[in-house]
Amino acid sequence: MARQPQLYLDNNATTPLRPDAVSAMQLAMGPPSNPSSVHGYGRAARMIVEEARAEIAMLAGCRGADLVFTSGGTEANNLALSMFDTIITSAVEHDSVMQAASDAKRIPVDSEGRVDLAALGEMLDSLDDAARPRTLVSVMTANNETGVIQPVDEIVALAKSAGVGALLVRPGRAMTSLLRGGGQEQGRRSGTENVIGIAGFGGAAKAAFDDIAHYRAMAGWRDGLEARLASQRNDAVLFGAGADRLGNTSCLAIGERSSETMVMALDLAGVAVSAGAACSSGKVYESHVLKAMKAGVHAGRAIRISGGWNSGEADFERLAEVLVAL
Repeated sequence: MARQPQLYLDNNATTPLRPDAVSAMQLAMGPPSNPSSVHGYGRAARMIVEEARAEIAMLAGCRGADLVFTSGGTEANNLALSMFDTIITSAVEHDSVMQAASDAKRIPVDSEGRVDLAALGEMLDSLDDAARPRTLVSVMTANNETGVIQPVDEIVALAKSAGVGALLVRPGRAMTSLLRGGGQEQGRRSGTENVIGIAGFGGAAKAAFDDIAHYRAMAGWRDGLEARLASQRNDAVLFGAGADRLGNTSCLAIGERSSETMVMALDLAGVAVSAGAACSSGKVYESHVLKAMKAGVHAGRAIRISGGWNSGEADFERLAEVLVAL
């Protein structure tokens, strides 16, 4: 019997390049491309950067002028957090936030992974007037391990009522770059722009904007996977299932198997998933997110399943069969 192709369901770690992104990058690879140059080549490169900026802004629902291109999420988080003296963040943030703001006040979460709004309110009330203008409330919209979506509207309302502003980088806004150099990105992030990477980012953003219905459908496929596990495995534990979640993400544990054992067993069965966030090569450890959710021993048993633009309903059905059979 022919071996089935490897099934990739670890998109929250790294997503396969969309053809649209590949095409955009290939077009940008040919000519010399320094967007700061004033000659024809430089102007062409600048056009690529600004077109990508507009495509990403459309997906994000903001103005292109408010976007600052960085090397990635870790640098962007460090840049934003470096501008404030006091940081209030959740107990389930990404490692780049936890490390960049190691002395931050941590908002506890409930068993579903949602921030405790009452606790946040108490933290804000305890601030003295002098600290308020230099305080940032930094809470991720959706968790990368569980997919749980935070009550952002309520968090913003609490922050505004306490006089604490959200970070919004507008043209002319005073901002200290982490990197010193040529003053690119309106002085907010020095360094020659990665035109090829930015072009791919723009191509992927445009394709994602046109593909929202696919991700909405994926929530149904994910729910079907979890329902089958719940009905056929009485030792299955689902994390964050009682909260609003990203439609592509499922975080679960089965029995007493460790995360590492589950990931290796699934890999041998032809399915690629991860144990929580994949931030350090080869590192499998108990999730701080699940610990904050008071998952107990299950924190070291969880795996994360995350679909992507090329995932289909049959992929989730195949994964369900493999998990039930393990």
